[in-house]
Amino acid sequence: MALRVSQKYILLTLIMMTIVLIAGIILTVFKNWVFLSPIEKAKENALEQVLLDERGNPMISRDKFKQYLLVQDPRYQIIYQKSNDTFIISINDSPFEEIRKEAEENFLSLIKTDKNIACQFKVRITTPAFANPELAGKNFPLSFCK
Repeated sequence: MALRVSQKYILLTLIMMTIVLIAGIILTVFKNWVFLSPIEKAKENALEQVLLDERGNPMISRDKFKQYLLVQDPRYQIIYQKSNDTFIISINDSPFEEIRKEAEENFLSLIKTDKNIACQFKVRITTPAFANPELAGKNFPLSFCK
């Protein structure tokens, strides 16, 4: 059964519209990635870890904080708190400074950027009383930020 001329034009138009739509989506995604600021790119790098591996990096709270576990190490954790756009590094062992430096290096590799960009993020470093009683309850910045 042959298509009539009007049906051929409709089919051709639909195919062309689909191609244009797909090209537009690709260009939009590419444009957004290329024109993101270094801070936005670094944040996306870190958060992509959550999206790539749900089993290893689950959402750990669905309450108002919407926290994502980015790194789980026996000595420290790195969490992203979406509700206030903050990274929290919890040092869960001693010695504090030694583990803090390792956790900060891991954070830098996670966000795939340099220290200058990392210093523009909201980052809190904490420690519980069982690990470092003299430092518990305090919030520390990244050690390399002024």
